[in-house]
Amino acid sequence: MKEIKKIKNLSLANITAVVYGLIGFFIALGVAISAMTNIIIQKDFEGSVIVVTLFNIGTGILLGLVVAIVTGILGWIIGFISAVLYNMFAVRLGGIKVELVDVARKIKKEEDVSAPSISSEEVGSVQGENNKEQEEEEEEDNSQQASDFNNL
Repeated sequence: MKEIKKIKNLSLANITAVVYGLIGFFIALGVAISAMTNIIIQKDFEGSVIVVTLFNIGTGILLGLVVAIVTGILGWIIGFISAVLYNMFAVRLGGIKVELVDVARKIKKEEDVSAPSISSEEVGSVQGENNKEQEEEEEEDNSQQASDFNNL
């Protein structure tokens, strides 16, 4: 079990800005396309459908960019404030606890067991080795948890 004790303010702010910016862009683009479709269906325009469509697509992209920039800036501010607040409360209350798994090790174990050229005797020895590795990992986890408990 690992604990997130601190989040870098700029890191969270940058990620949040990108996410908010993308969301804002696609929402604004969707609104523009919806408005264009509504105008064309109701025939509430003068001139060619192609001109109206191109104008609305251009306006939608421009609107999407403006909204993306504004929501990106707001997202950066929100991300920065969120990181500052998290860091303040994590010191007093403790951070978020997560359990991490070493994926590369798990994939290697699955490849060892599922290899097609292994005989039944070799499978038994591989499974025995895996059981030993699992027992060693459990002992390491238990000792880590005990040391974490003692640190409290």
